[in-house]
Amino acid sequence: MMRLKSCFCCSLVLAFATSSATLQAQTPPSGGYAITTIGLTGGNYQYTSGNGLFLYSDAIGTNQADQATGYSNRYASSGTSLGQDSWFFNGSSTVQIGLTGANYSYTIAGSGVYQNSAPVQINSAGQVLGSSNRYNSTGASLGYDAWVYNGTSTVQVGLTGTNYSYTYTGTGGGTYQESDATAINNAGQATGDSVRYSASGGALGYDSWFYNGSTTVQIGLIGTNYSYSTSGGAYEESGPSAINSSGQVLGFSYRFNSSGTYIGYDAWLYSAGANTRLGLSGASYQTTIGSNTYQYSFAGLLNDAGMAAGYSARVDSSGGTSLGEDSWLYNGSSTIQIGLTGANYQVAASGGTFQYSSPSQLNSAGQVTGTSLRYSSSGGSLGQDSWLYNGSATVQVGLTSSAYQYASSGGTFQSSTPVQLNSAGQVIGTSNRYNSSGSALGQDSWLYNGSATVQIGLTGGSYQYTFTGTGGGSYQSSTPIQVNSTGQVIGTSAIYNTSGGSLGQAGWFFNGTSTVALSFSFRSSDNYTTTTPAILTNQGVVLGSYELYNGTTDMGAHAFWWSQTAGFYDLGTLVTGGLTANGWLSLANVYGSTIPGTQGGNIFGTGELITMSGGQLVFELTPTPEPRWTLALSALAACLLALARRSRGRFALR
Repeated sequence: MMRLKSCFCCSLVLAFATSSATLQAQTPPSGGYAITTIGLTGGNYQYTSGNGLFLYSDAIGTNQADQATGYSNRYASSGTSLGQDSWFFNGSSTVQIGLTGANYSYTIAGSGVYQNSAPVQINSAGQVLGSSNRYNSTGASLGYDAWVYNGTSTVQVGLTGTNYSYTYTGTGGGTYQESDATAINNAGQATGDSVRYSASGGALGYDSWFYNGSTTVQIGLIGTNYSYSTSGGAYEESGPSAINSSGQVLGFSYRFNSSGTYIGYDAWLYSAGANTRLGLSGASYQTTIGSNTYQYSFAGLLNDAGMAAGYSARVDSSGGTSLGEDSWLYNGSSTIQIGLTGANYQVAASGGTFQYSSPSQLNSAGQVTGTSLRYSSSGGSLGQDSWLYNGSATVQVGLTSSAYQYASSGGTFQSSTPVQLNSAGQVIGTSNRYNSSGSALGQDSWLYNGSATVQIGLTGGSYQYTFTGTGGGSYQSSTPIQVNSTGQVIGTSAIYNTSGGSLGQAGWFFNGTSTVALSFSFRSSDNYTTTTPAILTNQGVVLGSYELYNGTTDMGAHAFWWSQTAGFYDLGTLVTGGLTANGWLSLANVYGSTIPGTQGGNIFGTGELITMSGGQLVFELTPTPEPRWTLALSALAACLLALARRSRGRFALR
């Protein structure tokens, strides 16, 4: 009996701890946030302006390890620009990264050293991909090099040497070369392209490359159909478009005949040292021009399962007429056509049937969203429809009632656009609004929840006005921004006065059932307001920025924290000890986080120090909550004490 009661007591404590953790995920940390300045400061990263210092840093990415990368502008003491430097924040301090020194900088007399480096992407391991401009000692441009910061040092990546560089003959001389950085995966593998040159500097196209963590290799389709001979060497053009976690790379290569005539594009997937051509094939997708086969396929979407999505151009047999394009999905072994087809999506044309479909997003399950153009039987435009390929079939999504269409001479005109696809196959997007005369009445936001499309966003009242043009009607405009894994959505809706004049915009949060307005400060003279949600967590926490007003005075952008459970907080008020005591004047924006807005995650954004006179710096907010198990352990101790007392009482009776 004693054992059973102890387990019951512990289960109560565990239940309390679990519910407490859930609640904490929807409330700000009880101890507030500690604030850390990140980015490069001092020295060449600031100059005196007015009554303070001018500094400018921004971040381009964060990861789940509370690390970030970005850049800081460089200045002479006079304020003259000296370029910018890349940096990496390792969770506690900021270090400069990127290629520097000879070939990457030059001296401006009386000002200092000029150099320019930019990060492109950070991975989960804290490795960063970027590029640095090349210069000779006189300041002449010598192109740019791609690099990877591996956590310890910066290494140059990309294709170099013969075919990828030439001797610059202008003032100062030097070696000219250009390598672009495209993407890096979590294994530290990267991809990009390098420009090809003849010995005299003539353009010979560009080649794709893959950095495997130690060496750079050329990838992509080359040889017959993909290159041709010139007086300066072989001309070819190939570029990467995506890389996944296993080091597979998606890309495209231009097609040429032996005399240099352009004959289309081919999409390809590089995997384990081999390049596989992707796309739709057959009579509808290729044609003979002279003695050459023309075909055009492009792919830009790749998931970690090695599935890719793209489109292939439709052509007639004579090669003289374009018949649109079809979307496709490569499922790892074969390519299938997806998208909306048939009535309303095709028209008879000279040489065949014209139809036009484009993919826009691909999720981890191989679901794809996109658009298909609508046509009358005579070929007149009837707008476009959004669609979702759900793994087995393509279904139309978007709003299609009378408010979103009008009758034209050739049929029904309507237009919807998908914005984002989540991992559960839910889609958010917009549908244009029209009156019966065809006059535009703005747009509405929608969510396809897996079975039906529902309208979301703010409507009625100040979110619409009466349109006085042809056909009349109510004008309103709403835009979704992000959908999380549970189907919650954030977005914005325009606000109007009765005559249609702008009164700013409200943010909003769709909780799965209803839409909640997010408006936090108003100008006293006319109730003008601006709120822009930026980040939505899976727990329903919203981070973003709003314009703060003091009467009619605009106090500038301020960052906010909000949840339906806890309500609104100006993010600056949550800083432990206060912003002023920490040397900060304001927090203006948020742009990234580990698990944003929860007890376990840090928030990154930009703001301004008290000592500054313009510009911006990057901050990190670290939660300093009361340990979540404190109350649970107290409850457990009380429970065990009560049991012990009860046990002593039993023994006494015996």
